[in-house]
Amino acid sequence: MNRCIICGAPIREGTSMYCVDCIYEIKRVRLKDEETLEDFIGKMKDKYTEQKSHENVAKLERWFEL
Repeated sequence: MNRCIICGAPIREGTSMYCVDCIYEIKRVRLKDEETLEDFIGKMKDKYTEQKSHENVAKLERWFEL
């Protein structure tokens, strides 16, 4: 199953990169006093993207020492 590249929601269609909600937000006309598309995308990525901890991952140099 594919996922939306903006919010990570599951997508059932095979070739689409965006979910139905994000497609609606991308295509709709925005008024001057509303948030921009860039702000919407940033907000959705911050809301649904987890920051992974890389503290326990081995450094690349370690693999060359073996």
